[in-house]
Amino acid sequence: MIALPAALAAWADELAALPTELALALAPWVGRLALVVGPMAERRSLQAGEPDGFTGLARRGSYERLVASEWALAEHFPEEFVRRAAAGEHLFHELARRSHHGAQRAVAIVSAGPGQLGAPRLAQLALLVVLARRARVAGADFAWGVLEDPTRTLTVGVDVDAVTRLLAARTTRCDDGDPAAWAAALAAERGCEAWWIGGAAELAAARAAGARTAVIADVLEPGVRALEVEVQHRGPARRLRLALPDDDACARLLRAPVPGVAGRRTAQTAGRATAIQFGAGGRRLLVTLDGGRVECWPVPNSPRDMIGRARPWTPPPGARLVAIGAEQRTVLAVIAPTGVLDRVEVATPTGAERVQVRLPPEVRLGATGPQRVGACGLVDLGGVGRALVFELDEALLIVDSFPGTQRAYQTAARRLHVGAGWLMAAVIHGRQVVWIAKPDEGIDVWLADRDGARQVATADEPNHVPTFGHDLAAVGVWGPVATATGERCTLLADGRNPRHVPITGGLVGVAGGRALVQVDDRHLAWQDPERRVAWPATNAAIVDVATATAVPYVAVLTVAGEIIVRHTQRDDLLLRLVPGARSPA
Repeated sequence: MIALPAALAAWADELAALPTELALALAPWVGRLALVVGPMAERRSLQAGEPDGFTGLARRGSYERLVASEWALAEHFPEEFVRRAAAGEHLFHELARRSHHGAQRAVAIVSAGPGQLGAPRLAQLALLVVLARRARVAGADFAWGVLEDPTRTLTVGVDVDAVTRLLAARTTRCDDGDPAAWAAALAAERGCEAWWIGGAAELAAARAAGARTAVIADVLEPGVRALEVEVQHRGPARRLRLALPDDDACARLLRAPVPGVAGRRTAQTAGRATAIQFGAGGRRLLVTLDGGRVECWPVPNSPRDMIGRARPWTPPPGARLVAIGAEQRTVLAVIAPTGVLDRVEVATPTGAERVQVRLPPEVRLGATGPQRVGACGLVDLGGVGRALVFELDEALLIVDSFPGTQRAYQTAARRLHVGAGWLMAAVIHGRQVVWIAKPDEGIDVWLADRDGARQVATADEPNHVPTFGHDLAAVGVWGPVATATGERCTLLADGRNPRHVPITGGLVGVAGGRALVQVDDRHLAWQDPERRVAWPATNAAIVDVATATAVPYVAVLTVAGEIIVRHTQRDDLLLRLVPGARSPA
């Protein structure tokens, strides 16, 4: 049960049917809206309806219901009894009868037009809660429908499914032709009280006809975050201004008020996935399939967003994949021709031609290719323009002023490392590159952006043996960097004081001041200095974990080829991919 103030305790039943966060956000509004809307009209008749006990005493009635004291008067003082009868002064028990309401059903028609997208949706939900309780108190039924719905379908009550349906209803139409069609559909129902909820444009006809309306509009004043609701019912219009919750709460309520409900949709990859990696920025997930093929999937912003179409990329025959990233909605790949050890080629996102890049003398490819596939991306660094940065085993390389042409081009790469040491972990973002280098003693954290490359933090030397095949270090641009040292993890962020977190398992990522560790083959957990928050167990053993750079996303790949992408701050399921014969159309 949701804890509400005493003044709002009467709304506990209606608000309990909604997600807790949504209910608490609407709670301050429902009481004010209920005063403006008023109670539901009732019509009671004392002479009709079936008897339902006694309600009191009356001067008129059948002598079968004469009170006992009057019969005592007739026995001892018959003259007084007759006088009282003639004067109409006898007392009778009055029958109570079942009342008849003015309406047996209340219906709300809600607009889903463009003027009601965003914050007005919250006021619509609050009004539905008010009207639902109002009908329940009056002993009537309640249902609601979408104004622009051509099927004229009504939904009974306000619960989690109703919230999902309302937020999913969207249209680009903005006219007043639908109220007439709905009014004709409701005319066949006797004793039906209709309410119209929406914007001024959609409800123009209903307001002109004198119907019960609730017009919702954003307040267009600088620095004011509020909604205005104008209710037309029983007399002059009444206006109410509702202050909105904070920005994060509004976004959470409108995008995913019901965790897990809209995130059950699943897409299919064109084969079994063998590795996963986020592109620079984290908005796209790169999935490597068996056979070397790669799919670039857009990550939905919320569980309610549609799943986009994957863009496939196939490496040339015989080429070895060195690094991979995402650029302009497609794949950006660094490949090594067979038998070549001193140069790589970059498949540009603008065409089929490739750019040849000479490696520095101290960096060479192995005979079988790189030890692991690294990350790559285009970064806007100061002094060198738009540069290509990519990982090659223990080196971080940069190609200054990388060309974006479709013609053949030759250029050279240089090491981005400043100082000694080999590369432990790196993350490439649109405006900066952060990496962890391992010199002879300790660990150095470096940052390169428009102001050049500089060391931002240091940490102890890791001596922990990694488990589950994971690395000793992780980097997150939107959070700190982390290194595993023995039985603890050290969190560092831009030179601030290090924070030590006890861990059990392998370090797989870091985000928002927390370390992501793999507890066993099917369990991940967030770990900070205060507590551990476990993730739900996966259906199969985890083989790869990827964390996004600029957004709070984490992707998990299991041995069965299933991929799960979650929003780490809200724990929402954003995307689920399973092996299939083809990509979704």
